[in-house]
Amino acid sequence: MACAGQPRLAMAAWLVIHPLGLSSSRLKETAAFVGLLMVLYPLLPETPYWLVLNGDLAGADAVLQRMAKINGVHLPQGGLMMPNQKQLQPDQASNAVSWQQHVMQPYNAIAGQLKEILSGGLLTTTLLLQFIWFTNALVYYGLVLLTTSLHTSESSQAGCNAEGKLQIGQQDLLSIFITSTAEMPGMVFSSLLVDFLGRKRTLMASLMLCGAATTTLIWVTGSNTAWLFLGRAAVMASYTTLYVYTPEVYPTQVRSFGLGVCNACSRFGALLSPFLTVDLVEHGHPQLAEGTLAVCCVIAAVLTWLLPIETKARSLLVSICHADRLMLAGLVRSCQ
Repeated sequence: MACAGQPRLAMAAWLVIHPLGLSSSRLKETAAFVGLLMVLYPLLPETPYWLVLNGDLAGADAVLQRMAKINGVHLPQGGLMMPNQKQLQPDQASNAVSWQQHVMQPYNAIAGQLKEILSGGLLTTTLLLQFIWFTNALVYYGLVLLTTSLHTSESSQAGCNAEGKLQIGQQDLLSIFITSTAEMPGMVFSSLLVDFLGRKRTLMASLMLCGAATTTLIWVTGSNTAWLFLGRAAVMASYTTLYVYTPEVYPTQVRSFGLGVCNACSRFGALLSPFLTVDLVEHGHPQLAEGTLAVCCVIAAVLTWLLPIETKARSLLVSICHADRLMLAGLVRSCQ
């Protein structure tokens, strides 16, 4: 959704801020766009899982039928049922044990799943993916912030006037808008190549392309819109491919947990991106920011090559034992 929302936000700035100026009255007028969310929100379907837990089996079935129709498949025979719940006897001793188990169960589950993904054949895959996710978020948000930082630092019209109102050239806003539209081509690039080249090759190609575009920014003296566009398209392709590869590489037992851990690591990259891009550009070191992002892309591409297995046309892993054997065998082949 971000790939569609950011261009709209940049377009609104291009069409509203420069021609009309940025003031409290103008902000109130542009805030009307937020009202669209209230209109469109009821159109979003609830998840079937949430509907079942709240007893709305008919609503959950309707959502599943709609999903099946959109994807051109048929649902399995049968119907939805509420999960059975055990009724415990009101025994004081058993209640005490049950309460302790109830409190500790989430923590024990997290510790158990963390142990699974950080041991055996999954250890190497998890550590590599954590850095790759970290780098993707760092570069993605770094380029997003760099897009605005470069245009506002290099433009003679950018800045705030004596009244504290933002002043930025219309051409700069147009360039920011054009760069923001790069994410949709990046998603299309990933969707076209992920089943043709495979997940790992698509991920490596996207990271190397992003690194090349970001490196070029160091020596570009004129307009940098085209290279920012290319870099953001490439990192979006990389991000999209990661969301395909990561769930496929983990077995069913830890699939959602493994994806969550990798996604959590990416938040650290997002946290560091403002310090790497905005601060360095403001202190007159844009080349250092661009070079750091480029080096991170190249390192992540090399680590992608070291990932043990390719998940293209491969059945999803079910058990930890199967994953361990497959990962260790793939790791041996990748090191030969």
